[in-house]
Amino acid sequence: MKIAATEVVPFAIPYRRPLALAHGETTHHRAALISITDDAGNTGNGELAPGPGCDASTLARAAEEASKQLHAMQSLDLDPSSVPDLAAAGNGIPGVEAALLDLAALHMRVPMIGLFGRTPNQPLLVPVNAMIDRRSDATALSAVDEAIAAGVRCIKIKLDPQHHAHGSGWIRTVRLNHPELGIRIDCNGAWQPAEARDALRALEPLDIEYVEQPCATLEELAELRRHTSIPIAADESLTTLTDIDRCIDIAAADVLVLKPTRIGFAISVKAIELAAAAECGVVVTSNLETSIGIGAATHIAALAMEMAPKNPARAHGLATASLLAGDLVERSLEPNRGVVTLAAPRGIGVTPSAELLRKWRDA
Repeated sequence: MKIAATEVVPFAIPYRRPLALAHGETTHHRAALISITDDAGNTGNGELAPGPGCDASTLARAAEEASKQLHAMQSLDLDPSSVPDLAAAGNGIPGVEAALLDLAALHMRVPMIGLFGRTPNQPLLVPVNAMIDRRSDATALSAVDEAIAAGVRCIKIKLDPQHHAHGSGWIRTVRLNHPELGIRIDCNGAWQPAEARDALRALEPLDIEYVEQPCATLEELAELRRHTSIPIAADESLTTLTDIDRCIDIAAADVLVLKPTRIGFAISVKAIELAAAAECGVVVTSNLETSIGIGAATHIAALAMEMAPKNPARAHGLATASLLAGDLVERSLEPNRGVVTLAAPRGIGVTPSAELLRKWRDA
């Protein structure tokens, strides 16, 4: 598989409304489309998504780094069946890695998940949770009702770390109104250990599925886990394979939350293998990207479901395309009755629209 051409196209798409997240309010998703074409005319695509809150200058630096790596790949001849070689060629840039995996799968005429030795039934069916960001109680409760009406059976609540006692009040209302609903809490590492213990003590009667990254470090999570009955999930503290190894080694979390577009795809798959061996749960989430990034992450979520059958079936965090006011594909990858469905006989299974890319291109 010889690389013939590459391209990096920055773009910016507004959210339907400003999102209240851990770092503050954000209004736009800024990312870049990575396209790599081989000498047979196949084109693989990936999304370079630095993450929510990324500004134009941060994206420009990331896009420049990706461009340098792509330039170094010109005329490179890669073995499309070797995931380690593809990951190495991506050089730690997940958007480039995703484009290479898409290209390799297209070249070999298999779905991207097939590169990892799995051939699940088509289409891929992945249960997902709805994300409820930090808002007023009334608005958040309305969002929960809308998600349930749409068939979602699990929600993730972005809890305001400064008002956890107040937050537990409306979460209690959600639990009373919806006793069968899966409820997850995410504080993005903002609590100090003592604060976290107090907050989780108030939440313990509410049958919380897990609390995601209540404290900043793995050591703090491991200590907190010994003082609460609520399962702990690690997210922001997992940035490298070393972090993932240590998380499992010190029993810091019951669940690993993996963002392939942040930590990389080959690393995510290795993390799933480690988690399966340790009987630790895995949840794959988006980085609030477009359907290009979500499509690639959906393959990793399907892989987690295939590789860890002993773990309880979990909803994954991939129901985020609807947060955007637009997309790079004609039909956004949105869930139906709480399930993302992706038909991907070859490659990732989603293809960017040239017209939509021109519309959102951030020159």
